[in-house]
Amino acid sequence: MGKIIWIASYPKSGNTWVRAFLANLFGPQDEPHDLNRLNEVCPTLTSRALYDARLGRSTLDVPPQELLKLRQDVQKTICSATSESVFVKTHSWFGEESGQPLIDPDCTAGAIYIVRNPLDVAVSAAHHFGVGVEQMVAHMADANFRTAPNEKHVMEYIGAWSQNVASWTWQPHPKIFLIRYEDLHAAPADVFGSLISFLGLKPAQERFERALRYSTFESLAQQERTSGFKERPANADAFFRHGRPGEGSEVLPPALIDSIINSHREQMTRFGYLRTG
Repeated sequence: MGKIIWIASYPKSGNTWVRAFLANLFGPQDEPHDLNRLNEVCPTLTSRALYDARLGRSTLDVPPQELLKLRQDVQKTICSATSESVFVKTHSWFGEESGQPLIDPDCTAGAIYIVRNPLDVAVSAAHHFGVGVEQMVAHMADANFRTAPNEKHVMEYIGAWSQNVASWTWQPHPKIFLIRYEDLHAAPADVFGSLISFLGLKPAQERFERALRYSTFESLAQQERTSGFKERPANADAFFRHGRPGEGSEVLPPALIDSIINSHREQMTRFGYLRTG
């Protein structure tokens, strides 16, 4: 029986970038891994197909509270399908909902957690979810923030930005690898090199370099323009917009910047997004 290595983050923090790198590292090297087949390397915990398979029928009529109870069974099913570790994507915070653990510790081997400046997250996530930045900033401060279920996905329990970040990172753990999006943007070879060392991998240098090349922001954006990307919401013009650190501080009005800082000051300071003093 295998165990799960979570690729976890608040939405629009670089989760897909990390998954794309790993998919290109493990996949065929003659061309970039198909963005629309990322789930073959890293399934998503909220994928409704996993819940349908576990229950043996469609779960569209199953209440969220029942699906929440089924969540642990889905994680166990993922683990029982392999004898090795498997990557699984989540935007969940690491805690409990209605007495149910959202992340099953018994199924967990470790995690890769990606954190991004919440000023930039607010702008990117507003485009992604099709809401105004004011509403997105409110969502980011809401401990009960969750995604609405649809035909493809069950509900995800995201929580507030600070809550999500702190739940995975507050206690340093040797089996949790932390990535700052800004560091990944500045030095992808260094960050991904450290990641594969954390995972105990020793790929050939040529394979590593090709995985880097196939998973640049420009490469992923081009693939989306050419072939589309099924994870792009219908209301968004593109999944891969800019990916540039610092956008939030440039485009958000001062009142919203102050609101984000006031809500998330402690975690922003921890990760270098605010200067102390």
